[in-house]
Amino acid sequence: MSEFLKEKVTKLLGLRAALAFSRGSAGLYALLVAIAKRSGSGEVIVPTLCCETVALAAIYAGHSVRFADISPETLCATPETVAPLITSRTRAVIIVHLYGIDAQVDSFSALRLKYPNVAFVEDIAHAFGGYGENKRFLGGSLDYTLVSFADSKIVPGDGGMLLFGSGLLEPEDFSAEIPLDALRTPKPRVALSMRNLVHAIADLWREEMGKRGAPIFLDMLDKYKSLIVSPGGIADEKAAIAGIDKLQTNRETRYNNYLLYRTGISSKSVMIPHFHDGSTCWRCPLVFESANKASAATEALRAIGIPASNHYFPLSVLFDTQTCPHGEDIALRIINLWTDERMLADTIKKSINIINRI
Repeated sequence: MSEFLKEKVTKLLGLRAALAFSRGSAGLYALLVAIAKRSGSGEVIVPTLCCETVALAAIYAGHSVRFADISPETLCATPETVAPLITSRTRAVIIVHLYGIDAQVDSFSALRLKYPNVAFVEDIAHAFGGYGENKRFLGGSLDYTLVSFADSKIVPGDGGMLLFGSGLLEPEDFSAEIPLDALRTPKPRVALSMRNLVHAIADLWREEMGKRGAPIFLDMLDKYKSLIVSPGGIADEKAAIAGIDKLQTNRETRYNNYLLYRTGISSKSVMIPHFHDGSTCWRCPLVFESANKASAATEALRAIGIPASNHYFPLSVLFDTQTCPHGEDIALRIINLWTDERMLADTIKKSINIINRI
């Protein structure tokens, strides 16, 4: 891979270096392996609402995971939910801008000063191209930053990148845990298997209104390691570069579609989290007053071919750990709607009309 894309992203975010990987979680795995070699295995704090591959990267790197609850307003982890989990064994804290919502990473500055040996990692897979309220690009403020390139995210390209901010590690500190120059080994059936398994567990959990079942996923962890410890770099650098060149237009389209939902949905039974002007809205999340209404809205939208999803499932349940009350409650009542350029105004209007009738 050429250095052009890495230089383009580091310059955009104001960071100092980057390494490219086959996926964002592979970059996180490599970082956490390097941290384990420097400081020993320990604990990694992960928001309960985010992609399961974030937690898997920590586990495969030899750490245990503690899940931080989220704010019911922002759906992101906060200093108040993270601080009680930090111990002498904490090696990293992952901050995720879920759906593109600003997780307000500057609010973690006191924790970072108190725990200088803990790596704070910013995951902007859903928020790439978005600005914080400080008018700086999200992804430029912590020790390390994760970017994902995928058709289903903000920028295509099929891969990921780990960027270096104020953290102690340098790119040369990374060993060959993941051969970056090796041939990629995509495993679509394995990836689909994990997705189906997670969704099956989530559907059963929702059907039983939050009752925890057997920790099936834990018995399957070794089957999915090849998805995270995956060699190679970004598959389609040209697509990634083109996507970055269109970030501003992409962000504006997504934010304007979010505003259509925000201003059009008048139902008192729905809470729509706030995206400030300048945000990149990956999806528009809707939190209903009851799980039944969320389910009814999902079914009604899908019945006429409008995409609606209820990912993300709380990782505290999936990994059978401590309870995260806010995250587990929200996950029973949330759906999210598409905001990308494929969403025509007429489709959004139909979605709004359905939701207002629920």
